[in-house]
Amino acid sequence: METDRIGRTEARRLAEEEFQRFAELTAALTPDEWAMPTDCTAWDVRKIALHVLGSAEAQASVREFAHQMRLGLPLNKQIDSHHWVCHATGRPMDLTPGHDGRLVADIVAEWAVIHGEPFDLVLDGPAGGNFRQGHDGERVEVDALDYVRTLSGRQPGRGVLSRPLPL
Repeated sequence: METDRIGRTEARRLAEEEFQRFAELTAALTPDEWAMPTDCTAWDVRKIALHVLGSAEAQASVREFAHQMRLGLPLNKQIDSHHWVCHATGRPMDLTPGHDGRLVADIVAEWAVIHGEPFDLVLDGPAGGNFRQGHDGERVEVDALDYVRTLSGRQPGRGVLSRPLPL
């Protein structure tokens, strides 16, 4: 599969937009929405927001980043962090191919390398696209965000989608 991976400069730009989206979303939440359950078991919207904030703080601080790396702590991807909150609260998402589609394409590329199996993947929606690895692979058609939810273990996957990617 030939997809350019996200580099440092692009990652900064994408992260800036992601954090802006997340800040706007959390600023608009009602008290009831803060307490709503999410796909992340035992985590409500408030805990997800605190997790994203803590991760952002760690990634913004060279000292904290190095500290977490020395401890061997995983650096979770906060890709589409607002997705988990929107899904929990029923708020709409404004997805774009240039932002969300780029993030999903990078997730597909990483996932493809990890499991190495052939596939023909058709992801629907504004964050979607067509991806292929190898020949005669399983053909899968699914919404792009459902694909991400499946890889992260938030919903069951079958066939090639049973190969998780920690997100």
